[in-house]
Amino acid sequence: MFTVARWYDDHAAAISITYDGPASDGSLVYLDVRLPARSRLLADTRPLEDVALGLGLTLDYEVVTVKFDWFPPLEAYFLERVVPRGLGYFGHGHLHVDHDRLSYAAAYRSFRQHFERLLDYGLKPVAYAYPRGAGREAETQRALADAGFLSGHFADSRESGHYIVPDGRMAPDNWFALPRLHMESHDFQQCGACINDTDELIPILDAALRKGAWIVPVYHNVGVYDRYGFYDRETFEADMRAIAARDFWVASMNAVVLYIRERERAVVTVEPIGPDAAAPDRLRVTLSDGLDNERFDQPLTLRFRPPPSWLGRSVSVLRDGRVVAELALDAETVTVSLPPDERPWIFQPRAE
Repeated sequence: MFTVARWYDDHAAAISITYDGPASDGSLVYLDVRLPARSRLLADTRPLEDVALGLGLTLDYEVVTVKFDWFPPLEAYFLERVVPRGLGYFGHGHLHVDHDRLSYAAAYRSFRQHFERLLDYGLKPVAYAYPRGAGREAETQRALADAGFLSGHFADSRESGHYIVPDGRMAPDNWFALPRLHMESHDFQQCGACINDTDELIPILDAALRKGAWIVPVYHNVGVYDRYGFYDRETFEADMRAIAARDFWVASMNAVVLYIRERERAVVTVEPIGPDAAAPDRLRVTLSDGLDNERFDQPLTLRFRPPPSWLGRSVSVLRDGRVVAELALDAETVTVSLPPDERPWIFQPRAE
């Protein structure tokens, strides 16, 4: 009667669009004192997030916490404009260093300092992207996990595979060695292993949909043509249109990591209420995952196949006597998204 959808809102696949570079608009780019004047002039002053949000998408931004110490206006912009608009973020270190060159103890201290700083800012440390393409050593990955993060990601080449949990898999083999698609204009360094433009991205998007997978493209320096890994601004906008035209759950890395971890452990318990279990008056439904509800608070989407006697009616979803959702049972299967918090919900058809 109830099953957990593979992806939120029953989308075919998931994508997290990540930006790993200087800030996205002119008001922030100039805060990076290392940028030469030509970069400042070439940087588009329209924020990249406005492009994404205008298409119904979202972006995930790196957080290197020491930069908030260096540039207080960056901290204010991020906390007052980026986060309140529903844009995502991911951990990227307190300092932007190669943790593979550190001992386990030093890497752990660095990761833990970053974790605690994110908490201090009221942010939720979940997903982490290793600076400098590091994070390939087992000790580095163990230190990140021990510090409290739930996933580790690095930009990878096309040869090693792009797809996370493809083809019905419930969880990755290693949560701390996950790939991101390295998006980089060919003009930067003629990188054949990178995804250079929209024409190269589209087959990956379509394969992710076929596989039911999660993919994570990472962009650097969009429209800033003399900085590391630059990507053409017009091509970025074409990428966004291609993503928006497809059946992706576009969400932050944090949200997708939580969804996968919750989905793997989710159990749906259904108790019919009424004299006839085949045509119940109500249903008591409990969604459980056994995880800490304060941290694992990403709603899961349930696919609900109602009893035949309920078809064509409206159903109220109640908690503690309060209606939290209304479902129109105008199809054999409908969806509803609820947090897996081990507390019961009541599904009650409205009077005919």
